[in-house]
Amino acid sequence: MTAQALDGQQTRGQEGAGVATTDGDNFHIKKDRGLVIQVFRSPRSVRHLKGFAAIGHNRYSTTGRDKPCNVQPLRVSGPNGEICLGHNGNLVNALSLREELEADGETFETTTDSEVVAKLLVREPGEDWVSRLRGVMRKIEGAYNLTILTKDSVLLARDRTANRPLSIARMNGSWAAASESGIFNNQPLEFIRDVHPGEIILLNKDGMSSHVGLTPGPLGLCSFEWYYFARPDSEIHGVQTYDVRFRAGQTLARSYPADADWVVGVPRSGLYAADGYSVESGIYQVHGIVANLFYRAFIDPDQEERIRKLEKKYSTTNILRDKKVVIIDDSIVRGNSNERLVRVLRAAKILEAFGVHEIHIRSTYPPIVKPCRFGIDMATEGELIAARLGGDKEVVEEKLAQLWGVASVRYLSLQEAIDAVGLPEDVMCFDCVGGRSAIEIRGEVKKEAFERVPAAVSR
Repeated sequence: MTAQALDGQQTRGQEGAGVATTDGDNFHIKKDRGLVIQVFRSPRSVRHLKGFAAIGHNRYSTTGRDKPCNVQPLRVSGPNGEICLGHNGNLVNALSLREELEADGETFETTTDSEVVAKLLVREPGEDWVSRLRGVMRKIEGAYNLTILTKDSVLLARDRTANRPLSIARMNGSWAAASESGIFNNQPLEFIRDVHPGEIILLNKDGMSSHVGLTPGPLGLCSFEWYYFARPDSEIHGVQTYDVRFRAGQTLARSYPADADWVVGVPRSGLYAADGYSVESGIYQVHGIVANLFYRAFIDPDQEERIRKLEKKYSTTNILRDKKVVIIDDSIVRGNSNERLVRVLRAAKILEAFGVHEIHIRSTYPPIVKPCRFGIDMATEGELIAARLGGDKEVVEEKLAQLWGVASVRYLSLQEAIDAVGLPEDVMCFDCVGGRSAIEIRGEVKKEAFERVPAAVSR
């Protein structure tokens, strides 16, 4: 079931996948680089994963490069014993913590901030794993969801701002957790609730128990989860992702109308916003863009690889013949995907055969002008097209329209994006688009901060 659940969350990470189990005495682990279906090719792939409890992880690199040693769950041992750990998010003080551990004689086998958490936990004083995890949570800063496998239990933890989603479900007395509640729809599981900000959950033979890890702080729910990352059937803080995208599409139609024959959503996330745009505008939505949905180019860690994948990602259907179209996308980050899409539409074979007369582009997410420090791999301003074009919404819109040779480009404003979610502004993180952040940043957070590591991790 754990491997199947990872497949249902493949869109959250595609560099590697892994599962760790415990039988009470030993851990059993299978992990490797690649997609879930490549790592777990058949039921035979999991036969040796014996036990009564398991954790799984899809790798999406935000600290540390894409290499085998960084695939999770990580297995770490220390004075307190041995654990396996999976981590979603990004620590903002990992470098200083790692330097302290190294000065105390600790060695590392990966280039991730996740190993810092694991090393701290197996050394932290405390009478049990809950008290030790509480101590670690007081030291680490940033965005994190943690799944920790011990020999006899599973622990979950969520940072005090709840930046990344984490949900709990139940099945016939057994318990499960996942980054996205939508995954429970594909399993015989009943969604119970989200893990609370700063909460520690202990799952063992006695059932589920809740413990305070940290006092909840100002919330900072990642807004990009609703607009791009999460599945459309997932709920975050009680708000379903599809509903946000639909409302965002409606707002685009009201605020930034286009004289078009067809509404065309960009697969995948743009399709749901296109529903809203179509309903609000009265213009029919058609599937004019065909995309290779086997992978997400945006979350590939390498720019050259992203470009290579995008060259093969899009094609179009004949429905675009002699039409003016408004293209609905979830966001414009680096501009790679949008540029490639426009080139496909502008290609000679399209223009000559289908005669696309006019292209308008609409983005549900505001211009991204700052790097994300909390778990989305857009780490430098130089890779953000809106930042390179000056950052001002109207200026960026006009420059992109000229750059891509389209009739118009329009983004939702920050306030419009906030309104589409429907939660108070002071519970969400819109830091990357110039809005609020609940996490204080001291200095730079660099993805490759730990790539100075010795030969043990160069493999």
